[in-house]
Amino acid sequence: MEQMIRPNPKAYMASGGIDLAVKGAGTVVPNGAVIFNEIGEYLKIYMQIKINNAIDFCYRLFIKEGNISPVYRYPILILGVAFIFLDFEIWDTGWVCYLGFVFALIGGYSARAAQLGIRPFERAPYPRGWLRGRRIEQRNGEGEEKNRIQK
Repeated sequence: MEQMIRPNPKAYMASGGIDLAVKGAGTVVPNGAVIFNEIGEYLKIYMQIKINNAIDFCYRLFIKEGNISPVYRYPILILGVAFIFLDFEIWDTGWVCYLGFVFALIGGYSARAAQLGIRPFERAPYPRGWLRGRRIEQRNGEGEEKNRIQK
């Protein structure tokens, strides 16, 4: 519909290319079709919004409603447990288990937070640096009040 109102051949071609790539990847790896579809949709949104900041893009890609998206939450947990198991049983490096523990910790924490309805990765509702300035103002206000009381 949008292409009919405001034609944009570059966006149309890029969107079609993403759809073809996602379909091809989904046929090669049938179990990963859901993940490929999510990534394809986010790439289309990325092209429309033109996000300049890579961190903001990753936040939009992985975070839904203040928590890690379920599409990524459980694979991160499973990957962490697999790293721990593989390090102890097969690789025996001694340090990969710590990496697996971090992955399992993040995935498990996110899963538990989702069950409880907590949003641990939600952005603050106030602008950056506002809280620090507010605390400084409160400290200055308290100091002025003490000086008034003492005089």
